[in-house]
Formats: sequence, C-alpha cells, structure tokens
Amino acid sequence: MVNMKKRNVLSPHDKERMMSVVIRNFAVFEVAIEELKTEHFDATEAVYALIWGVVINFYADYAALPERDLIFAEVQSLLDQDEDILNNTEQEDLEAWLDEAYDETISPPYHSEKYTKWGCTQLRRFLEERLVLEIQQTVSTGNRVVVDLPSMLGQHQQASDRIAQIGISGSAEMFPEDWDKSGGIHIKPTGLTFVDELIGGGHAPGECYGLLGPFGSCKTTTGIMLAVNACKQAAEEKDEPDWDGKRSLAFFVTYEARLDNEIRLRSLSYAAQILRSSLESMGEAGLATLSTTNKLKKYEKIKYKKDLIEGYEVLGEQERAKQAMQLLNRHFRVLDMTGYDENARGAGSGFVSEIARRISWEIRKEKDAKVAIVCVDYVGAMAKRHLASIGKDENYLRHLITGAGLQARNQLADQFNAPVWLLHQLSGEANAKGPHAKLHHTSSAESKSFAENLDFALVVGQLNDANLCQISCTKHRRTAGHVPIVLKLTGEFNRADGMQKKYQVNQANGQIESVALEQSVTSKKKAEKVLEGYNNNDALDPSFYE
Repeated sequence: MVNMKKRNVLSPHDKERMMSVVIRNFAVFEVAIEELKTEHFDATEAVYALIWGVVINFYADYAALPERDLIFAEVQSLLDQDEDILNNTEQEDLEAWLDEAYDETISPPYHSEKYTKWGCTQLRRFLEERLVLEIQQTVSTGNRVVVDLPSMLGQHQQASDRIAQIGISGSAEMFPEDWDKSGGIHIKPTGLTFVDELIGGGHAPGECYGLLGPFGSCKTTTGIMLAVNACKQAAEEKDEPDWDGKRSLAFFVTYEARLDNEIRLRSLSYAAQILRSSLESMGEAGLATLSTTNKLKKYEKIKYKKDLIEGYEVLGEQERAKQAMQLLNRHFRVLDMTGYDENARGAGSGFVSEIARRISWEIRKEKDAKVAIVCVDYVGAMAKRHLASIGKDENYLRHLITGAGLQARNQLADQFNAPVWLLHQLSGEANAKGPHAKLHHTSSAESKSFAENLDFALVVGQLNDANLCQISCTKHRRTAGHVPIVLKLTGEFNRADGMQKKYQVNQANGQIESVALEQSVTSKKKAEKVLEGYNNNDALDPSFYE
C-alpha cells in the first residue's frame, strides 16, 4: 500500500496542471482513462469532474482528444440543460483553466513529450491520495465493522499495485549485458518421472502449470507428491556448493481437503511410505501404534524384502514417520483455505491475491526462507469461495477461473520465482466419460479457457477397475508433444506412478493395454489379481514392487 507520510499532499496548483496534461497529452490520457474516474474528484473539484467526463465521452465517440472550443461548447450545452452543475465562480474558473491548458505560448506546452513523465507522476500521486481516503472511509464505519477485511484489503492492494505502475515504462532492453550468463530456463526435476517426461524434464521458476482431472482422480495425490518431493530436494540443497543459505518452502494451498484429517495424513503417508490405514487407526496412542524396526508389518516385509534378505536394517513406521515429520515441519507449509482452520476462520475468500499475501507473510516470518513450489487445490473451489465473500452469483465464475492462470503467474510464479501448479476439475460432461476417453484441457469445469495463460496443462483420465488411468499433456510451450502415459494410483500410500514399462495407451481406441501385446489373458488376470490383493492389503505379491 502507499505511504502518505513520505510526501506532501498534491497542491491545488499541481492538481490543475496535472489535469491540463491529462486532457491534452495523449500518452498521459491513455494511462488516465484506465484508472481515473469522475468519482475520484470531491465537491471542490466539480470543474475537473465535469471536464473529465466530457473528454472521456468525446474520446469514446471519435477516438481523439477534443480541442478547447469543442470542450467549451459541450460544457455550455450541459449548463443549458442544468445550470446548477457549476456555480458562477466555478464557470469562471473553468474558462480560465481551459484558456491556460490550451495556451500554445506556454513553453513547453502541456501536450509536449516533456510533460509526459511529470503528468504520469502527478496522476499517480493524486490517485494514491484518493485511494488512501477511500480506505479510511471504508474502515471508519462508526459502530460497524468490515465483514470481510481480507477481501477488502485485497481489492485495495490490487488498486494500489495498478496505480504504482503508472508512468513506468513497459519496455526493456532486449539483450542487456551478461544476459547470456543467466543460465536460461532453470528446469528442475519434479521427482515424478511421468510429469517430467510430459513437460520437458521438469518444472521451472516463473512457470505456471495446470493439472486437471475428473472427481476422485489423482489431482490432490499428485499435488501432494509434488510438494513433498520439493521438500526432499530442499533438504538436499544445503549440500550443494552454490546454496544461497535460504531454506526452501513448499506451499500447498487447500480449499477443499482439510489439513487436520486429510492433507496431514496423506503427506505423511507419501513422505514416509506408510499405509494410510496405519495412520488413520493410530487413535489416542498416536505413533506408538505404528510398527518399529524390530516389529515390521506384513506389507513392510514384502516391500523391503530385498533389503531384509541382504541384511540391511529396515526402519519401521515409527522411525520413518519421525524422519518424514522432521522434513515436512522444516520445509512444508499448508495454507488451509477451507475455513475450518481455527487460526484462520475467515481464510479462503481473497482469491490469488490472498495466497500471495499469506506466502509473503510466511517468508517474512521465516526470514531465511524462499518459495520452492506452490500447489493450489483447487481453482474451482477458490473461485466459488471468493464469489460468496463478495456477494456475486456464479455467473461470474467463468471469468474468475479463466483469469486464475494469469493472476497466478503474475502474483505467485513471478513474484516468488517459483513453479506454480493449479489443480482444477473437469466439466460434468467430461466426468461422465470412461477411462478410454481422450480428455482435453478445454473440458475444464466452468471455463474452456482455463489453460489460456498456462505454460503446460496436464489432464488425467478416469480410473479403470485396476486403478489405472492415462495422463496427457494437452498444452505445452517449450517441449514437443508426448503420447499419453499410463498411471497407477496407489491410494494406500498416496502415490501415482508412471507405468510406461508395463502399459501403454492404444492411440486408436484409447484403451489401456499391456506393452507386451503377446501377453496372455491369463497373465493379465494374474496382474489384476495382484492389484486386487494389494488394494485389500492381503498377501501381497513381491512382483508388484518390481
């Protein structure tokens, strides 16, 4: 927000010259028409409000700025219709002001290039003053309080950001000195081979990605995996020779799944590779109910069979959980926007700007931290919570979802120099399609244009009876297209794994098939039996982990 303590209020003389520049200098006018409104002028500035309205209307009709005589003629016409618009003194002031504004003997004239920068600066100062007054009037409500303070502050912050850009050149030198030594695009593996294969090796700071899928697919699962993997990479950074000394944080922003009974357990399940059923059944005894190195569970003996045979010590659930908890406490941050967090009951109404504010707060609080990744789960819920907070119906939903990608790029990816993942649902029609259907990002819920400003869009298909589905990259900016990849969802460990070596998608009919086409029906049934036994946590076939 602007800080009014740094300078004096704009003087009446400078305000008059500013308006002269605004109505005569086309470069300044183009900036002003986007931000300056007639309601910005108070009762003592009726002359400026009237003239600004006349100039805007003339420009709308003729795409040009009016000359002095045309403005004066229009003002006379308005006065003939309503003589109370201006009093006699104001009419005299208006005529004197117009005479000076269009006086070509003034050097330099107000429409000259020399006045452009000055005019933009004064316009910015004027709008900053009016924004501060608006904020003061909004919060000074007597015995009433602002119902949604975060949303209100977010709107004012956006206005402040726009005003701050007035007069700033949007151009930059194409090839500044040492531009070639910046290292190009800093692509970093996500830790998920199937994702890296689809997006050209990994994600990069400043890029924005979409992950879409039907209800109950692996969107949240994949988002948590991306965040946890970023934590693991963050823990290894301190051993790198070029480490900058800052601790990387992975941010998972949830608008639907709660932290306490879902995100926390799913993250720990994946990070420590512990069956979710083990965590969900802990009860009051907590971690003490989990297995230990000396007393492994059946699934652990199968999962780590090779290590056990070779004589290596295998950590039990308790030990793995404690290691993972230490990692996640240091590098994982969950922003619970569901409204159920007792420490943030009003959270979740401020759309992308709220996420940016809360991440900025966390970074300042941590002092030595930086952002490794931001995952937002999910865009539809984020937009609906925002609409509810500002009293708008869902007719506005499409516009919010369409603009989410650009806002996330500007306010998150660029601001924190980190990759951003936006999770979103597919439409009801797409949800009704079977596992063989080839889905596309234009089937996103509420807005076909959701992926318009994304660098990549990944789309997950429906799960089949064997918990297999396909994932495709339907929008890509810096890599060639790729055939769909088959995923296996293992909900017990909050995992989604690429199955490129075992399965492929038949491009003709969309069916998921074995890579070895000569595989017998018996072998297929055996594989399905293995999956069934795994899902039931029965006697697990060791080949499942090969």
